[in-house]
Amino acid sequence: MTNEQLLLILYWQISAAVLMGIDYFLPVQAKDFLDSSARSYIKIVQANVDSGISDTIKFIAGQKWKIFAATVLLVTSYLAFHTLKFIGPTISSTLFFILLVAVYSSVGILMLLSIFIPAFTTLGIASVSRVFLTFLNKSPKGPFAAAGMLCLFVSFALRYVYLV
Repeated sequence: MTNEQLLLILYWQISAAVLMGIDYFLPVQAKDFLDSSARSYIKIVQANVDSGISDTIKFIAGQKWKIFAATVLLVTSYLAFHTLKFIGPTISSTLFFILLVAVYSSVGILMLLSIFIPAFTTLGIASVSRVFLTFLNKSPKGPFAAAGMLCLFVSFALRYVYLV
């Protein structure tokens, strides 16, 4: 490992020690105040993440006709592709069915990708954020100690990645 990599791991471990040390070195009143403030902020962020998830689900539900049309195009291109086996070896009919398969499958796939790539990207980021926010909010030691634990996990992951 290089010195920069070791220093980065050390920074993550120092951050973990500071965040987890809040539980031990602060007075109970100060710790309770910080934890309640952090939990109220986390709840606001969680509400925003949840609204993003519900908006994405509404977006997918609003695109049902586009999904249906793309499915019809893909099924039609599949049937046209398998129709090639049963027609005679004429060049014009073969070219027509190949063109039909290419156009219909391309349009169908592009229609589905235009819906599902933004939706899955949003859902993927929001669900990971939701998991981390729930972990921070439900931790019995408080959000700061939970954030310290996450910093410690990141330092372990970095050490493993740098060694492999």
